[in-house]
Amino acid sequence: AGSCGTHGAGKSTSVIRSIHHKKHKTSINAIHNTGRQQHPLLDAIREPSWTENGVRVMLDSLRRFSSDRYLQAMGCWAMVNAALYPTLKRSLLRLGGVYAVTNAMMLHPNVEAVQFRGLFALINLVIPDNKSKKKEYRAPNDGSSIHSHIYQIARLTIVAMKNFHANKSILNRGCLVLRNLSLTPAFVEIL
Repeated sequence: AGSCGTHGAGKSTSVIRSIHHKKHKTSINAIHNTGRQQHPLLDAIREPSWTENGVRVMLDSLRRFSSDRYLQAMGCWAMVNAALYPTLKRSLLRLGGVYAVTNAMMLHPNVEAVQFRGLFALINLVIPDNKSKKKEYRAPNDGSSIHSHIYQIARLTIVAMKNFHANKSILNRGCLVLRNLSLTPAFVEIL
């Protein structure tokens, strides 16, 4: 009787979840199909794609194992490549990829691999998207704005260049970060 009772309870719960899920999707689709600008809270409601889940796992690992310099270097390296794909880049920007890179660089200022790969990741993360330069970097509500990180990005870039002034690869990557930041007019004054 015990197993029959729990099976029945689980079944009714899954039916209720299924009905709620279908209603939830319908209301989201109705909002999407209105042609109006997307509401900032809608992003928190929608189900993330499998690629976005991968970005979440990577960023969570970087946060949880922030003292592991090897993991931090490899996480930054993964972001170098992921940021080359527009959908992954948007996910990284929205979910805190810039914060993860700057945090790794801040926590490991004397680790050459972290600084090199962190700068390389920033090159790809801070370059404006040709289609939506203003949108991507100025949207205040979606979390993707790098504007709130600009001072820290510039400072950490310069610190890395000073700490590894004999490393031409780090100097080159640092210059490219600063150059890509300067492509956004609002950042030129800050730089």
